[in-house]
Amino acid sequence: LSEALAQYPGHFTPLYVNMIRAGEAGGELFPILDRLATYLEQSLELRASIQTALIYPALLCVVALLSLGAIMVFVIPQFIPLFEDAGETLPLLTRIVFGSAEIFSTIWPFLLVALAVVAAVANMQLAKPPVRLRWDRSCLGAPLLGEMIRDLETARFTRTLGTLLGSGVPILTGMRLAGDVVKNRALAIVIEEVATSLENGLSLTGPIRKSGLFPPIALQLMEVGEDSGQLEQMLLKAAEIYDANVRTGIKRGLALLEPILILGLGGLIALIIMSVLVAILGLNELVV
Repeated sequence: LSEALAQYPGHFTPLYVNMIRAGEAGGELFPILDRLATYLEQSLELRASIQTALIYPALLCVVALLSLGAIMVFVIPQFIPLFEDAGETLPLLTRIVFGSAEIFSTIWPFLLVALAVVAAVANMQLAKPPVRLRWDRSCLGAPLLGEMIRDLETARFTRTLGTLLGSGVPILTGMRLAGDVVKNRALAIVIEEVATSLENGLSLTGPIRKSGLFPPIALQLMEVGEDSGQLEQMLLKAAEIYDANVRTGIKRGLALLEPILILGLGGLIALIIMSVLVAILGLNELVV
């Protein structure tokens, strides 16, 4: 079965094939398939929960940008000729808003093209391993975001390695397969160093501790599992802990992000409206 599955790499990953191969070798294909199904369900559940949580703030950002763009491109330019015909000096706030609207209404097509070019160039640069490594390291050092990425990658790594070890996959093979699951290159390099350390007869947790990139609780659980011969159980326990941490972190982040976005959008729109009202009131005073 594993040989047949290996002929379709687009559908069955090396992790999947190696778990099936280990189940065939040990004569325990049914429990391995059950363990594999549980692993896939948990991984998809975590990914779905992250995607679902990010839908609302993403939509809110898009609506905010579209609303501001529509006001600056289509609404504010309608007021500019009215005040220019009055021949009076406008308040500073009004001049700033009107000037910004004139510039934005002129350059917005070029701005969209520039943003598309920047996105394409950034994507090409991130495809280069050195650039991607520097980017991933900087992401790990970012406030709040870095901790969430670290917890997410730790959950992926520990769940994958724990599932592979419980399925009878050798630890060296399991380390390399688990490293392929990790998306952050800085953490993936540490896992590669761990595999090299194991090949040389050294401990599992030495390179992990030296890197300082993995959370301390995960490191302690791995040390306990390595010393007690229960590495699989400790890895899966760490995965449960950091799954919960990721979900909690997302909820907290959204609880802070939503009011910031709403207040920011409301403040900008209020500022634009105020600039127009100030100019109107100034003209009314002149008429009186």
